[in-house]
Amino acid sequence: MTKTTNTGMTLERFEDLLDRHGSELARWPDDAGIAAQSLLPASPEARALHAQAAALEQRLAGFHAPDLSSELRCRLLDDFNGRRTQRAWLALLWLQLGGARIAVPALAAALMLGLAIGSWLPSTAVTDGGIGSDDALALLQYDLGNNGDWAMETPQ
Repeated sequence: MTKTTNTGMTLERFEDLLDRHGSELARWPDDAGIAAQSLLPASPEARALHAQAAALEQRLAGFHAPDLSSELRCRLLDDFNGRRTQRAWLALLWLQLGGARIAVPALAAALMLGLAIGSWLPSTAVTDGGIGSDDALALLQYDLGNNGDWAMETPQ
């Protein structure tokens, strides 16, 4: 039903706003509230949707969450304390294994080893007369057109 009434509001729009803002039209945006107030007397479908939303809001307003039993409260707190103990156990293990005293030197040694291996590897520079990476970059910059696209030369 996408029928637009003389108020300028469709039933789909009315239902969407009803779902978003509730049945109390004062909580709606000003222009939508005015359009809904003029739609309600003109449309029985809108009145039915409004009545359903109001009934749902009344049922939800009357709902109260049950109080927690003392047994359930104790079980929840024990479970929380058990998880805290597990985290404390991991922290204790970290400290017993050396903590930062071991981790920082290990990371520094790995970094130094990576730098040493990288410096001992042969360079990629070409010395036998082939094209090197600097020359390839220069050729690439030369081949680029004015707009940054590849320069496509067509044979003539």
